Amino acid sequence: MSVVAPYMTESRLMFDELRKKLHEAGVVINTAENVGLAMGYLAGKKVNGKSLYCGANTWWEVEDELHLLEPQWLGKRNCDQHNNAGTMNFFTSKSGL
Repeated sequence: MSVVAPYMTESRLMFDELRKKLHEAGVVINTAENVGLAMGYLAGKKVNGKSLYCGANTWWEVEDELHLLEPQWLGKRNCDQHNNAGTMNFFTSKSGL
């Protein structure tokens, strides 16, 4: 599963006061078209497990290098256990499949 995570995006749900404050702060509001392009990119590439962050009408992959930080935010022991869990066989098929 892949995900598109847009930051502030123009829509009818954004109220005028917020739009004004974002503009005054120099925050670029995504267009719906830009977010749609990110979604189309993922669908067109037939990729899996990607996370695109959309901000300032651009987008980039944020998950690819995240695994490098796992020992820092999970701790080495938990990271090792987490990574080893994927290789374990938790269930035995009774049907032989």
